Amino acid sequence: MPKEIAMNETHSMNSARCLLSSALVLIAYVAVAADWRPVNAGQDEVVFVDYESVHHDAGAIKATVLRNYGVTQYLGDWYPHKSKLIVYRFDCDNSSLGIEQWAFHSDNFGGGRTLWADHVKGDSYMRNAADAEDRALVGTVCSISAATHAAG
Repeated sequence: MPKEIAMNETHSMNSARCLLSSALVLIAYVAVAADWRPVNAGQDEVVFVDYESVHHDAGAIKATVLRNYGVTQYLGDWYPHKSKLIVYRFDCDNSSLGIEQWAFHSDNFGGGRTLWADHVKGDSYMRNAADAEDRALVGTVCSISAATHAAG
């Protein structure tokens, strides 16, 4: 094998190892850096809230939520993702929630490539927690907020 080809293969292998190591560190950081607590588990989705992210901001409560999927999800025909990290705004008095920021990821636990990340410009649209999953999320976050507010 010519020396130039061998060097390119070695460089490619080192690059692949470096990328893999970086991806594993990122996944470990996302999974470990937060205090993820399960809120609801369905057949194809598990919802977690980062306990440490729950805080008061401008008269509302905000929290970071991880939605982890067992099968790849799509937004229409776009953004094939296995997880979403979402910053929600909660109104506990009215049992409502709204999305402020989001990031769709190609792998579980916020790992892999970030496929789409954005934020709401202006006020987030608040909707009533109509289904069991949203009611569980609002109930969990509002309970965490009340407990930390009473303790603090």
